[in-house]
Amino acid sequence: TGYDTIVLGASHTRCSIDVSYMDIMSGAHAFNMGIPGETVDDMYYVLKSVCKDNKVKKVIIDVDYYYWMNGQSQNHFSRSFIYQQISDPAIKAEYLWKNKEYIDIRNVFSRRLTWKCTLDKAKTNIKLKNTEAYKNYDMSAGLDTDGYFATAGGPYLGKGFCYRYRINEVPGNPSYVNTMKGNAAKSLDKTVISQFERFLDYCNDNDIKVVCVSTPITPDAFKEAQVDRASEKLKELFDSYNIKYYDFNKTLMSVLPRDDSGYVDTEGHMYGELAVKYSDVLAKVLADDAEGNVNEEEYFYKSYEDMYETMKDDYEAATGLEWKSY
Repeated sequence: TGYDTIVLGASHTRCSIDVSYMDIMSGAHAFNMGIPGETVDDMYYVLKSVCKDNKVKKVIIDVDYYYWMNGQSQNHFSRSFIYQQISDPAIKAEYLWKNKEYIDIRNVFSRRLTWKCTLDKAKTNIKLKNTEAYKNYDMSAGLDTDGYFATAGGPYLGKGFCYRYRINEVPGNPSYVNTMKGNAAKSLDKTVISQFERFLDYCNDNDIKVVCVSTPITPDAFKEAQVDRASEKLKELFDSYNIKYYDFNKTLMSVLPRDDSGYVDTEGHMYGELAVKYSDVLAKVLADDAEGNVNEEEYFYKSYEDMYETMKDDYEAATGLEWKSY
């Protein structure tokens, strides 16, 4: 309880934004509600759930273009994930009613799709649920023997942020760039836009300010996949609602030095070292935004073309390191 600023988004958000920097820079009391696979539709229900116990004044939406250019998955598995975490009966009922044609009724009354049906897993579950940490809702109960969450790739540092440990010097899954390129070429999905408009109506009705950002993804993959095409479509959409949108993929290398080695994969999941630096820059921009005086030239390249032309030289000048590509 007591949170006034909420960050919404998917897996990129969870491992990229440490909201403690927002608390320091702007006096906010923020929480990162980034959940892997969190769709634009999910954001509405997540925010409503949070607002039951918190007077939220601002929402930061971390915009991952994939979720805006694709029609959202309509199946019994993906639709069962978020609503099983909703505790308020009215909000859960609203979710179930709206998605009734997609939901498998067996998942409404159980979490059968998340059951681990082996003896070893059963023993692990029993051991976990008998710990004091689990009984007291302590996130440390989910840590493995190395002190981190396997699904997050690192430790949970609080307020919704998971710090991802480095596993590679260059990001994996280079073939995913072809998928990225295909998604970036699409038009904005009309169903997603409709879901976003419902989200905005809720925010307007509750005097909640909305700011949209895009967490920077793997630079070479962003360039090769031409993700700037998607970013430009998104900016046009947000401009039409008079919502500020900051694409941190355009952040000056002198402000946020980054090359491909800062990411676990070409899709753009960020390692913890870079996430901490990004969180600091993000918090500064949001603090300036709150005052209405963001000098974008201080933080961002003037255009994607300018960035592509000089980003490697700028990175090497800022760090003294050689650029590493996927």
